[in-house]
Amino acid sequence: MFRNRSGQRSLAFQAPNVPANHICHSHINQEQYARLAERNGFRVEHIHTALNSWDFQSRENFFAFGQVTFVEWTRSLPDAEKSAFISDVLDRYATATADIAAPVSKSSVPHTFHFYQMDVTLSPV
Repeated sequence: MFRNRSGQRSLAFQAPNVPANHICHSHINQEQYARLAERNGFRVEHIHTALNSWDFQSRENFFAFGQVTFVEWTRSLPDAEKSAFISDVLDRYATATADIAAPVSKSSVPHTFHFYQMDVTLSPV
């Protein structure tokens, strides 16, 4: 148990039987998250999801972000292929997110990371 930025108590969960070097990711919506929390003995006090973005101001800065966050994706690639892989991911990402980028930041699609942030407050039942 720890205190979050607003001073509220929060719980940190670790999946049992999952090696420390294996990170599981699930992309679920608010309703799915609430059902999962309730099935596991929590009451949802607050849940909110918002579309956010990080504008890296340049392709070079976004590329640097990719170098440090795509580690699991690039771990098995030869060093000589990593830069091309990251560039390809960023090109495809800009194309794939062009439709959601317009309301957030029309002019910075090639160097903006768009993501949904879900904020949740739970309490034990």
